[in-house]
Amino acid sequence: MELCRLIYVSKMSKLMEISNFEDVAYSTSAKNYKRGITGILCHENRNFMQLLEGPPRVVNDLYRTILNDERHHSVTLLDYQPILSRAFPEWGMRIVFENFKVPDEYEGACSNSEFPPFPMNTGVALDIIYTHKD
Repeated sequence: MELCRLIYVSKMSKLMEISNFEDVAYSTSAKNYKRGITGILCHENRNFMQLLEGPPRVVNDLYRTILNDERHHSVTLLDYQPILSRAFPEWGMRIVFENFKVPDEYEGACSNSEFPPFPMNTGVALDIIYTHKD
């Protein structure tokens, strides 16, 4: 099966209440898993970083939905490429709330101390995401 990986960062719009976010995230995770999408969603202070992996058509459709979702703004694509295997095969969507940290070695690689740091390169994004894999 052909697979791809897509990583983006975004900010939560004022239309979304943080109190509702958790319910939406978990219900969406179950739907994504049924569609063949796995990955990780990191959230802190109304900011997101998400890695999606799955069949290209399904990942592309989901990303288009995210781009048009009024609950997001400042959506920035960091990476899109074919992959041979999934990094998160067991997760419909691993969800990391709050306690998300940028490892010390990347403190200077990011434009500021907020999470997710804007802008950032793909290598830094992957290292930060894989820190929270387990």
